[in-house]
Amino acid sequence: MPRPLKIPQERLSNIINIRVTAKQKSKLEDIARVSGLTMYEVMRRKIDGLKIPDKERLIVIDEIRLLRQELAKQGGLIKHLYSLTGINPDECAAAISVQKKTIEMARELINKLEKRVNKYDNSES
Repeated sequence: MPRPLKIPQERLSNIINIRVTAKQKSKLEDIARVSGLTMYEVMRRKIDGLKIPDKERLIVIDEIRLLRQELAKQGGLIKHLYSLTGINPDECAAAISVQKKTIEMARELINKLEKRVNKYDNSES
């Protein structure tokens, strides 16, 4: 969906020059790098009180979605295996093993995301 056109009063036509400390600039650069935005967009979002997205968090969430889709696909394949060939212990054990590995990968990604969220939330304080 394209971004709606801004009315003339909302266009970015005013310039503000500000001085910041090296630490403040470094923090702004870090936030911009992590979010995938420019420093200026970060400052605009801070002024407007908007949330600044965390690019790494979004990537991890996308990876978890892909794993969820893979789990659903594998579950369907296991069900198909049962109905098509009957119960073959070796094939079913292999399918279940792959399912367990995928679940463990999802668990690791969730832990990674939680650590990232906690680190981000602690740095905001």
